[in-house]
Amino acid sequence: MKNTLLFLSACAFALALSTRAATEPKPPSADEVARIEQAAPARATVQPKRARRVLVVNQCEGFVHSSIPYAAQAFDIMGRKTGAFSVTAVNDLAILEKPAFDTFDAIVMNNTTLRLPLLDGADEAREARAQQRLLDFVRNGKGLVGVHAATDCLYTWPAYGELIGGYFDGHPWSEEVGVKLDDPGHPLLAAFKGLDFMVTDEIYAFRNDSRDSLRVLMSLDVTKTNMNKQNIKRKDKDFAVAWLHEYGKGRVFYFSLGHRHEIFWNPAVLQCYLDGIQYALGDLPADATPSSRLTEGYLKQSRAAAFAAGMERMLAELATYKLNTNDAVAKQVDAFVDEHLRDPQERREVLSQGLARVAANPQATADGRALACRKLSLAGTDNAVPALAKLIDAPALGNWSRYALARMPGKAADDALITALKRTRGADRLAIAALTGARRLPVALPALAEVAATGENAAAVAAEAMGNIGGKEAAQALSALQAGAKGAARAAFDRALLACADRARTDGSGQAAQEIYARLLGAKTAGHVRAAAFYGSNLSAGSQGVEAAVEALKGADLERARAGARLVRDMSDKAIVTAAATALPAMPEQNRIMALGALAGRGDRAAQGGVLAVLSGSSVEVSLAALQALESLGGGQAVKAVMAMASAPEADRALRKAAGKTLGVMSGPGVEKEIVSQMRAADIQVQATYAKVLGARQARGALEVLFAAARSADASLAEESRKAISLMVRAEDLSDVVALLVDTGDAAGLRAMERIVVKAAKTNADQNVQTGTMLKALRKEMPASARGALLSALAQMAVPATLPELLAATKGDDVTVRRAAIQAVAEYWPTAEPLQALREASRSDPDKACRVAALGGYARLLALPGKLPVKEKLSLYREALDLAKDTKEKRVLIEGLGALIHPEALAFVRPFMQEGALSADACRAALKIREGLNGAAFVLTGSVRGAERNALDNDPKTRWTTGAPMRGGEWFMVDLGYEGEIRTIYLDAGPTGNDYPRGYEVYVSQDGEQWGAPVVQGDPKARTFTITLPPTTGRFVKIVQTGKDGLFWSINEIRVNGAPDLKRYPPLDRSAWKASAFNGAGGQRPEHAIDGDLTTRWGTGKAMKQGDWFAVDLGAPHTVHAVVMNAAKSGGDYPRECQIFTSLDGVTWYGPVGLGKGEGALTTIPVLPIQARHVKIVQTGNADYNWWSLYDLQILGE
Repeated sequence: MKNTLLFLSACAFALALSTRAATEPKPPSADEVARIEQAAPARATVQPKRARRVLVVNQCEGFVHSSIPYAAQAFDIMGRKTGAFSVTAVNDLAILEKPAFDTFDAIVMNNTTLRLPLLDGADEAREARAQQRLLDFVRNGKGLVGVHAATDCLYTWPAYGELIGGYFDGHPWSEEVGVKLDDPGHPLLAAFKGLDFMVTDEIYAFRNDSRDSLRVLMSLDVTKTNMNKQNIKRKDKDFAVAWLHEYGKGRVFYFSLGHRHEIFWNPAVLQCYLDGIQYALGDLPADATPSSRLTEGYLKQSRAAAFAAGMERMLAELATYKLNTNDAVAKQVDAFVDEHLRDPQERREVLSQGLARVAANPQATADGRALACRKLSLAGTDNAVPALAKLIDAPALGNWSRYALARMPGKAADDALITALKRTRGADRLAIAALTGARRLPVALPALAEVAATGENAAAVAAEAMGNIGGKEAAQALSALQAGAKGAARAAFDRALLACADRARTDGSGQAAQEIYARLLGAKTAGHVRAAAFYGSNLSAGSQGVEAAVEALKGADLERARAGARLVRDMSDKAIVTAAATALPAMPEQNRIMALGALAGRGDRAAQGGVLAVLSGSSVEVSLAALQALESLGGGQAVKAVMAMASAPEADRALRKAAGKTLGVMSGPGVEKEIVSQMRAADIQVQATYAKVLGARQARGALEVLFAAARSADASLAEESRKAISLMVRAEDLSDVVALLVDTGDAAGLRAMERIVVKAAKTNADQNVQTGTMLKALRKEMPASARGALLSALAQMAVPATLPELLAATKGDDVTVRRAAIQAVAEYWPTAEPLQALREASRSDPDKACRVAALGGYARLLALPGKLPVKEKLSLYREALDLAKDTKEKRVLIEGLGALIHPEALAFVRPFMQEGALSADACRAALKIREGLNGAAFVLTGSVRGAERNALDNDPKTRWTTGAPMRGGEWFMVDLGYEGEIRTIYLDAGPTGNDYPRGYEVYVSQDGEQWGAPVVQGDPKARTFTITLPPTTGRFVKIVQTGKDGLFWSINEIRVNGAPDLKRYPPLDRSAWKASAFNGAGGQRPEHAIDGDLTTRWGTGKAMKQGDWFAVDLGAPHTVHAVVMNAAKSGGDYPRECQIFTSLDGVTWYGPVGLGKGEGALTTIPVLPIQARHVKIVQTGNADYNWWSLYDLQILGE
């Protein structure tokens, strides 16, 4: 009921705000109103001196913030809930001319993006009086409060800028930022308890604001904010967030937080706004001395006052804290303590004492006391120790007390633990015993020895603590305890003694360590402890340790062998390397693998010979370990053996792969030289493996041998050598690469060499370098196939100076060369210059393959942008089709038409959809053209790059924007992908705000370079508008923004000639449909596909094949746009390929009008929009097993 009343109140209040229905933002929901109500302060900071009235102004003429009704609601709730003031909201400033204006005590400018004049339709004298009255209102002793966009306001009225304190100058941040309190003890910042904070909002930068005239209360913390944003203009990195100042006898408070809705259910922000309003009203006294005049002494005092006040509030809330009930308190406590951890010691003492007071307070909640202990673990000093010591074995708080003491430095905490160790019993005593060990307190040893004698669990805890403490006294005590211990207790003492020995060794007390290790080498010690003692005792034992480590690796004791492997890796005596490597064959297999890993980890190549000795003839696991070791240990000496393994056909596949990897990464001396040497001497089959390795190593020093190998008659060796060359080739190798291409005879090799030549040439940006070697080679004799491959490579470089050479080759006598040259130009040349040459070849070349290739290139080049009008291009298409000698040539041309995006091209291709052999190609081309016409071919570019496609996505939440206030000269360009008549341009700045251009010019161009004069100019004064152009033909459209404003220019959506049309068409009504199928009489029921039941289906009854069909009579003609087929639970029964045909009478069929293939249960086939009553789906694919099943069929249309 309460929420309902709040919601009704919100609606009533919103109605009072609403006069501009077109742009009025939505009011908060009932839930949001409840959140504001809950977050609003319960009482005013000070009682008003008298009844106060606040005028909330919501008028906007720039960007309309959706948070306006949220802020207005928050101010109304705060005033009503606290009794500090009452609120009247207005949407214009007509009240400036009314006597009622004088009854208000303060004005709140609520995100007011106002522009002059203040009064609509006012003459100069009226307007001047209104402006003066607003200024006098504040100057004579009343107040002004600015919310967020109140600085994005009245730019052409300098007096307002002086009144509010500054002007908006962009918002680089719309994300989480850090805010620091510049004057933390100021009364208007009491809500923040002296703490800097993080907040997510749109953060403004300002111009004209100055600390010489303003008391800046808070500002952006640039150390906690992303400063790599565009449009950060201020060089001093001083970005105010809130300020106040005096204006005559009046008071001004401005707070820039207020863009996002949730700002107005942030308790601290609302409290700050309330205090700011009470200041503006004159009820809450606050100093307004400009920031630049504040002394360091004052700021120190401000910080101290903020700390003291914040701490008292924090401690009061902490004392009432209950877990999972008021968790916001825990966050505030965390923030306060974290903020002051690095404060001077004097202040930390105060914080520690306060937390200790809560921890010791029996009236505080158990959760609050526990949280105080947790915070003392970070902030506690000696003064907190007595309170914690009293709680050390308290039933509910002992754990937390010990947690704090364990982390607090200093002797006081040590003494408290020692005292407690002596007096406590049970689990508390064991926990304290562990802490004395963690803190390494030797004075605790006698008490720990007593604890150790009280049972196995106690022995384990005490022993571990004693081991952590270490030292001679601990070792002696543990030795005495070990002597009579058994079972778990003996194991605990052994582990503790090992810890003592290890610490003695690392501390330099070698003799003491050896004595302890000796106690642990007996048979009664657990195996893993004994092995660790073996490791410790031999680590610095010189030759004796080397011998012991090797013997351990030869032996059967696995734990000791592991210790031996660790010694191989860690001993400083280098003799261990050769000793272990030599002994590898004598080690058990598992130990050998461990030793190989240890030698590899050590990285000393002196072990290489020993590793090679066990590479072959061992198990696969040992060989793999040896190969891995050789990656870091191997040099030239290892190449032959590893290659033998990599190239042995009978070797395990994993071994061959690992050996290849080892050869690829082995970095020892002489590796590459040895690989080359071995390759020269190896059998042909093995040479291919060497070539592969050299490629992986990118061994440019081996190029000579690789070029030779690439000329081998062995196809496998030649192929691997070409692959290796490709991985490392550069422009400096072009002569050798071109020569190799000329010497290559097989087709696959020539294709590979063509790619290598292109790759090498493109590593140098100099076009003469890129093509000079190729042109020089083409002047010499060479096989026709090689000449063709070289011409293809030359065409791919697309250097204009080489086109004559290519065109000459298209007319040569040799058909192989001519065919390659035509194919290269047709496929690769990027401009329309070769158009005439390809046209001639398509008409007159005696070779069919040449004609077909020329036709394909001719069609591709006709579709490129150029000066040739589309009508002439289509005329040339018609000519080529008439001259085409067979269906194959015609199909090439029809397919090429799909790249010519133009309405006339679509009309041109449609008739061919009825020519049997050409119909599918024509349909495919038509669909491609239509897709391009509907925006797929559009290329968008803006003066600010990166988000241009947002203007075409039909999403109200995305946009392209300048990201900065309009200054004139910003532009947005659309390349339509085709030339045509530009009739209309639709622009939408988005569902909220007024980011429309403040003036525009539209230019149209054929080539995107020559623009001429603007075709049309205007000033829309609206978020959405359509520009109508006089008859203008072009391909490129540019809109230039010509005005100036504090707002951004944004484009939420753009349409040119109505494209793209993103309308979604609904499924047609199926109530009058009749279904039929090729097998309708064979038991499969077509009506199951249209009955709306996904448990029934029509199916082919056997594997689908070409010619299977399914048809529906829609009952009446409709415009069909798409066909949707659902194979539902038989997900694999989708059509492998299909075509869509339509008919008006069920006898004469048109099409295909759509084609495609399924890839999953749901298949959607777009259709060229067409009037039809009958729709037939014809299967053109095959499946080995799957039926074609239709559980549901939908036709989308209108």
